[in-house]
Amino acid sequence: MQKNDLLRYHPERYRQTRPFAKRVLSAYHRINGLNPPKGEYLESVTNMIINSYNMELDTIERTKRPTDIKWLMKEPSIASYYSSFCSYGRNIFHLSDEIIEEFLQTDVGSIPLDAVDFPYECFYISFGTVNTLKLSGDGSHVDGAYVFAHNNFPLQVVLTTKKEGWNYANKQEWIFNRDKYYYMPLDSSDTTKTFELLVEKALQDQLEANKEDNSIPETGIHQLSGGLEVGVINKNKESSKKERDDILSGFDVFKNALNIIINTICYTSRYSDDIVEQWPEKTPKALLDKLNNAGNRKKSRKQNRS
Repeated sequence: MQKNDLLRYHPERYRQTRPFAKRVLSAYHRINGLNPPKGEYLESVTNMIINSYNMELDTIERTKRPTDIKWLMKEPSIASYYSSFCSYGRNIFHLSDEIIEEFLQTDVGSIPLDAVDFPYECFYISFGTVNTLKLSGDGSHVDGAYVFAHNNFPLQVVLTTKKEGWNYANKQEWIFNRDKYYYMPLDSSDTTKTFELLVEKALQDQLEANKEDNSIPETGIHQLSGGLEVGVINKNKESSKKERDDILSGFDVFKNALNIIINTICYTSRYSDDIVEQWPEKTPKALLDKLNNAGNRKKSRKQNRS
């Protein structure tokens, strides 16, 4: 597998395009260990990302700097997705174009959550480029998903996108060509519920979480006690509408992607003999030997129990 081939996978694209990738991963290990991300971690990486962003801005002419930086507030979450993926083994499921098309046509709505055996707590599924899943009209298409199946946490799914024409040699590309994502947490407290019920509930919860906050004063001049006046610019209404519109417009794409995700998990657990393990060419031989021996011991223990 060549270096450019690895760009098919979002974790590798993230590693190559974020100047702080090593630092956010190191912070994850230091703060979270082998646990889901904590608030302390998100606060730490937020500072890292903002500092890195500001350093990059200092090298860009003022007239060429991006004007919309709302996307920057989502970067800490993306850092946590990447770091969790790395910390839990960097496991990727690479799907062929043919099986993707089959999975897209196989609805998983009637499957209950407890019928799905998640292979890892965190992993990435690569859809590739041959699919019709698009979150926007700018040339981006959904190319995979992070899946987080931590115990006592919601089942979290993050769809990633790839945009043609990205210049991976430009260290400022992440500032000007931001990644688009679609995040949806599914309540896993009742594992007898079907995915159809889980995703509908998730949609309503996300819409409720992003509704307009009526407690914020409207834009204008407001008089405080004591006669003081204060000017307020309230963009909550526009922001909430944008978030809700994005959630609704991407929901059908999410449901279709979920067909791929759940079918992949069910297929790999039922037809394990069809799965081929592949490692990057530069993986040290000593590490491969260790992994193969661990796999043989696991198979032996399984046979002894049966």
